[in-house]
Amino acid sequence: MIDQKNDFAKRDPIKNQRVRMITGDIIVCNGIFGIGSSREQAVNTLLAVGIPMVVAPAFGRIFFRNAWNLGLLAIEADIEGFREGLTVECLINEGRFIAETSLADFYPPSEQMLAVVRAGGRLNYIFNQLPENPSPKEKEQRII
Repeated sequence: MIDQKNDFAKRDPIKNQRVRMITGDIIVCNGIFGIGSSREQAVNTLLAVGIPMVVAPAFGRIFFRNAWNLGLLAIEADIEGFREGLTVECLINEGRFIAETSLADFYPPSEQMLAVVRAGGRLNYIFNQLPENPSPKEKEQRII
């Protein structure tokens, strides 16, 4: 029987004793990322540790929606050319990852989706569209 609960850490147990993330690092997954992840906390945790983007061939439907709504770039792309430690440039408007050469292409997100990410999530995007920029207390009262 495979212990799937701890399988991720067991792949490289020495390395995974202490994961050191640098703000701006991205996560690249070779399967379906976020499958069964229906809570916003999954996305908020990635954002809290400075992960701005997840790249995978596919995403769980709810995770994908939560990611974009909360301001995390969830990019569906072929990840075959990616490898650990590779420095990658993302040309988000062109839909291209570049390393030494062109690495992978993807459908670029719409300008509105990028505006939501730049605003820090859909709620911030909506509040920024209001005629005047309300204070946090006014925002709270409008929600209620």
